[in-house]
Amino acid sequence: MLDLALPNTQSKFRRFVSAVERILRLVLLALALLWFGIGLPLTAIWFPFGMLALIGMGIALGLLITPVAILYHDVGQALPFVLYLWMFLTPVIYPAPASSPSSRRNTASIQSG
Repeated sequence: MLDLALPNTQSKFRRFVSAVERILRLVLLALALLWFGIGLPLTAIWFPFGMLALIGMGIALGLLITPVAILYHDVGQALPFVLYLWMFLTPVIYPAPASSPSSRRNTASIQSG
């Protein structure tokens, strides 16, 4: 990222430069995807809405937890521990697709070898 040493009085200009950089990166990404023939499905349109929902949920959860953490100091100390445990207790299992040609090829090579 272009790092300009600008004073605080020019923060609007800094935000503008950052926005232009992001737009240029998206354009370069789109050109690279077109060059290599990688297409995006139509369902990719829903990605920003999903991200907005996740951001909204995070803000809402933070707004709910903050008053409790202010009243009870132990909540603020216990929250990182609870999140750490939650990370390990959440299962992350992706089932293998049964009908894709690559999965059949991989299972065939395992059985024959």
